[in-house]
Amino acid sequence: MKTAAVLSALLVASAASAQQVEATIRLPSGSYPIELCFDSSTNRLFCICEWSDIQVVCGETHEVIGSVPVGDDPRGLCLGTGQGKVYCANAGSDDLTVIDAAEMVKLSAIPLGGQPGALCCVPGERLYCAIKTDDLLVGFDGRTDLPVCTVAVGRRPNALCYDPAGNLVYCSGDHDTAVTIIDATEASVVAVVPTGAETRPLCHNPVEDKLYCGNLEDGTVSVIDCRSLGAVATVRTGGAPTALCYDRVGNEVYCSNYRTDNVTVIDGSTDRIVAIAVVGDGPRTIICVPDSRRVYCLNERDNSVSVIDQVTHGVTATLPVGENPVAAAWNPNRGYVYVANRDDQSISVIRVEPD
Repeated sequence: MKTAAVLSALLVASAASAQQVEATIRLPSGSYPIELCFDSSTNRLFCICEWSDIQVVCGETHEVIGSVPVGDDPRGLCLGTGQGKVYCANAGSDDLTVIDAAEMVKLSAIPLGGQPGALCCVPGERLYCAIKTDDLLVGFDGRTDLPVCTVAVGRRPNALCYDPAGNLVYCSGDHDTAVTIIDATEASVVAVVPTGAETRPLCHNPVEDKLYCGNLEDGTVSVIDCRSLGAVATVRTGGAPTALCYDRVGNEVYCSNYRTDNVTVIDGSTDRIVAIAVVGDGPRTIICVPDSRRVYCLNERDNSVSVIDQVTHGVTATLPVGENPVAAAWNPNRGYVYVANRDDQSISVIRVEPD
């Protein structure tokens, strides 16, 4: 028993030592990062800064190599597919900025109105943008960037998710108790599925073809069958499920619970809870890193990142980062997780060792 305990401790120590904050990227003064996306083709990280320009970081050197002017109060960020573009939705100026990812220049600003926010790219076909105060989605042609359709959805749309198997877009809203399901090609509503109170985060399970929906006020996750387009389960998690991510290898969904400081692990086949990992204070964002067997949970109130082992579901390391970590992105080219620290005006770079 003593030998087994020592071995277990060594394994945990080894896993923890493999995790480290390799660098801290200091952004220009007045740049408060709130959203990230990584472009593998250019090896660049694009960072929305609240009330400021987009900052561009080199994925090789961790240096800020450029900035791109956008509209007022940028909120949504999305990488286009196959066109070499990055899109930024600006809630304050009611428009959409189109950026050339390679040249790091602004191509156009498309007026929209109604506080545009969440973005969702349908590969090779269309971009959808949620217009919050108008309760609409606007669809753009993926090649010309011209608006081609509008779809009426629920109240104050705030999150979008794409299901490639069914070619469906799912939409939830700040003050809504349902998910609107849209045919991505026809731009038509095919179903409205009741969920819980204030449904926000969405996560698609491609293995089981299910959608998981976090209900902030209920402390639950609603599960929708993407084939029948009906609710099939309700999982009681912790208080205020703010983020979801999916682990394809383990077929599990991870849910960060902001008010109860833990992460609920849900079996993707049975929709039952298989583990609860205790993390830091105020877990807000969660990201699953492919091929590493690790999940990274950003704890907003104690300025840390909890590293969760996907096999044991235990926390193997707690990494200090900057003040108010709010967003994360994965660099598959070099094996880094980026963490945006809003109040610290910085980005932490975490080295991820292969499993």
